[in-house]
Amino acid sequence: MLALDGVTLRLSGRIILNDVSLTLIRDSRVALVGANGAGKTSLLRMLAGVHTPELGKFTAARELRIGYLPQEAGSFPEYTLWEFVRRGASERVALEEEMRRQEDAMHHGDESAIEAYGRAAERFEAEGGYSLDVEVAEVLTGLQFPEEGWQRPVAELSGGWRLRAHLASLLVRKPNLLLLDEPTNHLDLQAIVWLEAWLKSSDAAFMLVSHDHRFLDALSNETLEVSGGHVERYAGNYSFYLQERGARKAQIIAAAAQQDREIRHIQEFVDRFRYNASKASQVQSRIKMLDKIERIEAPHDQATVRLRLPEAPRASREVATLLEAEFGYGEKSVFHNLDFYAKPGDRAALVGRNGAGKSTLLKLLSGELSPQGGVRRIGHNTRMAYFAQHVAETMDPNKNLLEEMALVHPHSPPQQLRTWLGGFLFTGDDVEKKIRVLSGGEKTRLALAKLLTSPVNFLLLDEPTNHLDMASKEILCETLAGFGGTIVFVSHDRKFIDGLATRLIEIEHGRLSEYPGNYSEYLARKEGRALAAPPPGKPKTAVADAAPKPTNGAHADGCRCARCEAARRAVSRAAETSPESPDPMAAHAGKIIRRAQPNPIAVKASARAAEQTMSRLIEIEGLLSDPSVSTDAPKIRELSEEYRRLEGDLNRT
Repeated sequence: MLALDGVTLRLSGRIILNDVSLTLIRDSRVALVGANGAGKTSLLRMLAGVHTPELGKFTAARELRIGYLPQEAGSFPEYTLWEFVRRGASERVALEEEMRRQEDAMHHGDESAIEAYGRAAERFEAEGGYSLDVEVAEVLTGLQFPEEGWQRPVAELSGGWRLRAHLASLLVRKPNLLLLDEPTNHLDLQAIVWLEAWLKSSDAAFMLVSHDHRFLDALSNETLEVSGGHVERYAGNYSFYLQERGARKAQIIAAAAQQDREIRHIQEFVDRFRYNASKASQVQSRIKMLDKIERIEAPHDQATVRLRLPEAPRASREVATLLEAEFGYGEKSVFHNLDFYAKPGDRAALVGRNGAGKSTLLKLLSGELSPQGGVRRIGHNTRMAYFAQHVAETMDPNKNLLEEMALVHPHSPPQQLRTWLGGFLFTGDDVEKKIRVLSGGEKTRLALAKLLTSPVNFLLLDEPTNHLDMASKEILCETLAGFGGTIVFVSHDRKFIDGLATRLIEIEHGRLSEYPGNYSEYLARKEGRALAAPPPGKPKTAVADAAPKPTNGAHADGCRCARCEAARRAVSRAAETSPESPDPMAAHAGKIIRRAQPNPIAVKASARAAEQTMSRLIEIEGLLSDPSVSTDAPKIRELSEEYRRLEGDLNRT
């Protein structure tokens, strides 16, 4: 459907792509990878017709319909969100408008309009026009646009939501080739999972750039690496590419080493017999041989972030606590009667839809926002650092990197500042750059350098991996996994969450639900289970594992986690039922009926059952944390199902 043959692209006098040839067919699902600045976006823009190649041949099939999603949103027409997305299906909308024109003509007595209307209606039905509104609603819902905002003007949306609107419009349009440049950048986890499923089920070919390892693995059947102006093909997904690239690199290194040995051997002969007349012809032959050798250049490793965190100060038993916290924006309540506990060594990932309150919860914990009711309590030895989602925007654009680092390390010598910055790939004259000229990835690295070079024991991280390449994300994840303090973080990168989290806290409708383990285990536990909407009255919310556990594995006395509360209810409910307590329904009918005295044996049996259930839940948590179990998918599913059933039994008692 599309082919490049010997194409060269030059931008601002610099060759970006040199003698590139590639072919895309109908079932092509391509992951486009390479270092920042290698030319991935330029290649997509050229395929989309934004850039014109200087040399070479560009061939496209006549029926090709390209949909291109750029990294940044441009200007938008004055439409509501619904209208804008619907008009993405321009052909179907045009047919619909043609049908309306012919209807008007028929009403005015134009008999020729009957045939024209029939032709338009036939094509409209064949193109799926009658399901257009259903498709628009499905895409808007899948990309997490709240229904109450569908009639809102697109111009009022923020940049990230505009890009979502652009993506929604492309999906409704149904092109047969999608060119997607970082489509997951502004999506939450639910939207990423939905988009992944949509693309899997689509008939369209696509080429996409993404720093989401799992997204690329799930969707691609081939990988193109852009490097040094050239494009190299790998016949598999991103994981296959990593493995195959390593093998190819090893082969090239071995070939380069063998060539070096041969060259040295030839050069030694030349040097030894250069002035020997009897060997003159052989020397000249070998000199010509050396001149003709095409040198094999061994590949160089791409520079990556090098992290070494300062030792975390020892924390007190209480790191940070929110008790019966209230917060909202204007008339909109975000949290009501909220309890949240962070404990030493915790690595908690906050998940939920955009707007659910993840960033708000981090701001409440950090002190950037104050609860409008309830209590925020910080442990006496808690040393906190907060990485805000838009922290790069708060840095002074006129300062250079050394000056910015000196703000958090005012007493450190310049050489120490340079050493820290070097660990985040800022070397040499880079440290003299003004912040205003940095890319998004460079600003993120600078913000992390400021944050992670100070001795703290409580990290609050809001999207720390934004704009980082995959290698840097992996190193950051490994480093944080070895951090001795407490971490509460938000990320939309599933691989990052899997590698770091020890529990997930899902925020929905202002309520918190806890799932022990990483993101894969969280998904396993939610299989076949939909979270119920909160009942009227906004009941108290709590996060489990609030208090430190004693060495015997049981929860501490006074623990207010959801399971302990359920266990206490099971033990005390029968005892709370007094013989003098009236039945509310009977009282409403004008009668008072006394309840029977509870059976002490039944109360004890209920208590024992609740305690046994609680013990088994804790035991399952331990098993799910066992490395030998974490690779056994059937066992995870079995334990997750048992955990869900027991937790439900406990909450119903």
